[in-house]
Amino acid sequence: MLILGPSKMFISSFQGLLPDLNLEGIQQMTFQQLALMILPFLPKGQLDRSHHWYFESVLFDDDELERKRIEFKGSLSFMRLLDWFVEGIKERYES
Repeated sequence: MLILGPSKMFISSFQGLLPDLNLEGIQQMTFQQLALMILPFLPKGQLDRSHHWYFESVLFDDDELERKRIEFKGSLSFMRLLDWFVEGIKERYES
């Protein structure tokens, strides 16, 4: 049996929250760990990066395009665009 979690922190948190579960002998890993185990030919250096690495690189590197993309995704304009898109899907679905 294998339990897949979104992150190592999530896996350790549910172990702590549910101590009555007998998880002995049950493998627990993230999807990324599973993929690296099954697909050993993948370049580990590129895939071993965590979410923390990504956000730190965006915050502290000089990738202006990525910063603008993130800024737009957090904007009111993007929210309105998503609302408009969802309404269009709903209208097509209803008709």
